[in-house]
Amino acid sequence: MPSSKHVHVDRDLHWGIYTEAGELIPEAAYERFPGRELVGQSRSLDLTGIEITDGPVEEMVYAGPIVNHYGHFILASLSRLWAIDGARPALFHSYPPIFDHGARFVIEIVAAAGLTRENTFSFDRPTRIRRLFVPEPSLVEQLYTTQAYSISSAKIGASIMETGLFVEKDYYISKSRMRSGVACLANEEVIEAAFQAVGFDIIYPETLPLADQVSLFRNARTIVGTVSSAFHTAALVPGGTGRHIMFDYTEAPNANFRLLEIGMRADVSYYSISSHVNLKESDSFLSHYVANDIKFLAEEMVRIAKPSITPRGLKKSAWIIRVLDKIKSKNLQRSDGQ
Repeated sequence: MPSSKHVHVDRDLHWGIYTEAGELIPEAAYERFPGRELVGQSRSLDLTGIEITDGPVEEMVYAGPIVNHYGHFILASLSRLWAIDGARPALFHSYPPIFDHGARFVIEIVAAAGLTRENTFSFDRPTRIRRLFVPEPSLVEQLYTTQAYSISSAKIGASIMETGLFVEKDYYISKSRMRSGVACLANEEVIEAAFQAVGFDIIYPETLPLADQVSLFRNARTIVGTVSSAFHTAALVPGGTGRHIMFDYTEAPNANFRLLEIGMRADVSYYSISSHVNLKESDSFLSHYVANDIKFLAEEMVRIAKPSITPRGLKKSAWIIRVLDKIKSKNLQRSDGQ
């Protein structure tokens, strides 16, 4: 069953890989969290009276859904690419088809994985696939990651040519120019100015082609910012020598960042700013934060990012130990990529 037009996959209850009896094939499901909750889809559908078209080839390998959100794309849409070797065409759930997609990063990353318009398929109507190979996802959001995910993502990143735009310097990632999204901090321009004053360059990732974003994570000495999907680009550049410092609005950062960190082998630190911000309503962001004292917050963030200055007011984020232990345990069990 195809993805519905103009509907996010998490709100679409009809897409997925189903048997002819209408049962969702578990191995092909898109799931998140320790309870492996479905992201959209349905466990079963009534396919009575639905016209089904035969696919154009006998065999395909399932590559999963194309998620329009950059962070979820890096996590979920890349999770089955470890098994894509060109021997069979890849089947994606995508509307529109990948190489007609409006999100530039989708086309850029899928092309970097070696896929082309000729060896990828996505359908806009119910389609029967005679033989479909379904690889297990190498990463499940909020649950586990594997060595296969790290190797596959690194291979994609290595195929992206260096642009030379970024060098061994310090950079602050800002969301001040974004007009909508998951989370934002009001008056972030004040924080930008504080970092610029101590030699940081300000970066707006959404304005950069993928190759430039990869260049940033390859070459930067320090990358600082509030927790955001922009930091997921590090999955394409594992083993980098730079420091990553993320300021989180909560006491415990989202487990997906920890999953990526496991494979990155990078120097990553998290600091909580939860006691310095308040959540406000917003029509454009799911979470809109306002600082109690934006100038003080900016000063404290700079103190943390500059090793020669001792921070005063912020503390490192405390992971929930039981959750972290489960993640580590799962990763060790699955380190062979199976």
